[in-house]
Amino acid sequence: MPTPRDRAAADDLASILDRVRARIRTRHALRAGEAGLYGAAAAVLLVDLVRTSALKAAAAGVVAGAACAGARYLWARAGRTAVAAAHAIESSDPDLRNLVVTAQELIAFPDRTRPYMRDRVLAEASRRAGRLDAARVLPLGRAIAAVLASVAVLASVLVVRTTTVAFPGLKRSPGVARAVAPEIREFTIEVVAPAYTGRPVLQLRNPASLEVLEGSVKRTGHTDLAAGRAPPKQGLKADDCARRKVELGLVIGHDAIVVDGILS
Repeated sequence: MPTPRDRAAADDLASILDRVRARIRTRHALRAGEAGLYGAAAAVLLVDLVRTSALKAAAAGVVAGAACAGARYLWARAGRTAVAAAHAIESSDPDLRNLVVTAQELIAFPDRTRPYMRDRVLAEASRRAGRLDAARVLPLGRAIAAVLASVAVLASVLVVRTTTVAFPGLKRSPGVARAVAPEIREFTIEVVAPAYTGRPVLQLRNPASLEVLEGSVKRTGHTDLAAGRAPPKQGLKADDCARRKVELGLVIGHDAIVVDGILS
């Protein structure tokens, strides 16, 4: 099998093609990373449907991201050949008129034409392709921007999920814990009438409403059956009004029920 006489021209062109192939691999790696980040974000969103733990959500995101990235990189493997590099060079400079593609074919199959013609094509292709910058032949700006966008999407998903979804097994902050009220099943109200009325203390159990005299004192308390304890009673002054109906609005706090007197 005949070989090129001008070995230097063939080696120079092969080196140029290798540099372009390296940038192609970099672009494909960036696109694979983009696909992996989007896959991880989608996995985290899907995990929200089952409300799993943070560790399992992270594992699902890693597995999905790796699978998407690997699949994307393997899917584009046909575009990382010397032929693809030659076409990329041709696309960046239409004036080459298929010269580099032909030269690459002659490197792979040197017996397709006569040696002097092959050497001439290789020398011309090496000279003209060598004047091109690999960064101009295959820019990576868009691929990098796409990766940064996918990073922002994944970060947004993680921030939103962390702040809105309660992961099982994670400890709540004190502020969150205070928002969870104990289970209240029983409460009583003692109404102490003014001394001049001579009325006894009135005890009401779970009332829906009550009527009080001016100057009466309401003492409220509840029994937390789950904890088996009763907190100390609290004294609240009734409003300055003659006999008015007061609807009870119950506000559950962290340690006790507070009864608000709302005039109707």
